[in-house]
Amino acid sequence: MKHRYELASQASAHGDQCTQQIRQELQQLRPIGAMTELGAVLGMRPHRGVLRNVPGYSTPLIFAKARQPHASDLERWQQLQDESEACYREAAELAWGIVIDDNRTIGNRRALEHAQRLQARGLTTPEEDSFILRLRAFWAEHPQATTGIVSNGKIEPLA
Repeated sequence: MKHRYELASQASAHGDQCTQQIRQELQQLRPIGAMTELGAVLGMRPHRGVLRNVPGYSTPLIFAKARQPHASDLERWQQLQDESEACYREAAELAWGIVIDDNRTIGNRRALEHAQRLQARGLTTPEEDSFILRLRAFWAEHPQATTGIVSNGKIEPLA
């Protein structure tokens, strides 16, 4: 079984590949430039060229009329951008640490839910499994608490 940090690294690398593919295809079309955010908000139009919203860019890019991307390219780029964002989200979830050192807060109940999702996928170590049990016990004993703190190996409610 691969360690979850290796899986996170692979997910991040795949997201990078998707983003890079969009950029390479975009470079071949040689955009003239990009609208400024103010220009986009004001609805300004470029003197020459055509505006196209490209996935992954916050403002429209300006293309020469002869070199503008087709609708199919924009759809494919959107799919790649969505896949890239999903990969980055997955990488962030997998890289999240479960075991918390002394004098640190444990977060809210969502931290436990996240840890249990990783545990259900078989991506936790025995040390993390024991800490998840301690988190479950803490939340069962303190249902009104908003968070807790680890001190001397125990989890106590944070006032």
